[in-house]
Amino acid sequence: MTQPTAPSRSTLLATASSVVAGYNAWSLSSVLAPRSPTCTHEILPHSLGLPPMNNDQYGTYFSSNVPLFRNFHVTVHQSVVDVGARKVVMQASSTAETDIGPYANEYVLVIEMGQDGKQAEKVVEWVDSAYSVTFLGRLRQEIERKKRDEGGGGDQKL
Repeated sequence: MTQPTAPSRSTLLATASSVVAGYNAWSLSSVLAPRSPTCTHEILPHSLGLPPMNNDQYGTYFSSNVPLFRNFHVTVHQSVVDVGARKVVMQASSTAETDIGPYANEYVLVIEMGQDGKQAEKVVEWVDSAYSVTFLGRLRQEIERKKRDEGGGGDQKL
């Protein structure tokens, strides 16, 4: 019995690049397109308190973030491909516009592909946790303030 051949370096890199392209499109369908039906996504470090997510769970998580950011863009600075393990590791950064000003974060993405290398099976996303907690906390406070301002403050009729 012969062993299946490993996907090529270029196939693995193309699949990982399509994962990043999904974020640059900033739509749920684009983010999920290069993932297998059984793909999992984990956002680390664990101190952020986010559990590993399947596609449906990650879709809910991602969709809740879409309205918070405009012109979201990911830039890959370097990539390392391990053909035998079917993994691509990328150092990346992102920028976006928000209601409280510019957003910029740093990431390390570890993307593991399936047997043929054409779909992501597992995405592990390391974020700058200190920046994320501080920025997202401020952003959520601003959103809550806007909701309060829109929901009240007018004259009430009895």
